[in-house]
Amino acid sequence: MLEVARRRLADHDVHLELADGTDLPFADGSFDVATTTMLLHELDRTTGEGVLREMRRVTASSGRLAIVDHASGSMTWGGRARRVVSALTERLAGRDHHARWRRFLSTGGLPTMLPPDLDLRTERRLGGGHLAVWVIGPDPDPPSR
Repeated sequence: MLEVARRRLADHDVHLELADGTDLPFADGSFDVATTTMLLHELDRTTGEGVLREMRRVTASSGRLAIVDHASGSMTWGGRARRVVSALTERLAGRDHHARWRRFLSTGGLPTMLPPDLDLRTERRLGGGHLAVWVIGPDPDPPSR
């Protein structure tokens, strides 16, 4: 995938790098925004929480995380139909994959994975409530210790 992206972006000033999401090769606060799409439901909870912590580490103190993934909660009829299609797709991806997807949704998805120093700024539901875009940032009023 990286080779395809490099070919497609050859005329642009971009840097692509393959890295472990729980151990990114970037300095603290290197980015204004860190983003991931349809990843967290793929991971076990411990790894997903590690990815979120690492995304936060490489994001500036005033920066934001933007996450797109499956969402739990109420849905429209269209959202329910999309959920059925996703369930079939996730099942075809393998038993372990399907189990992680189900666990992600049954435990409340992304909002329940957030470290205590991060605040869910906005949530926008897509696909009839089946998917969500979350914008996450630092807590503006962290509790006193």
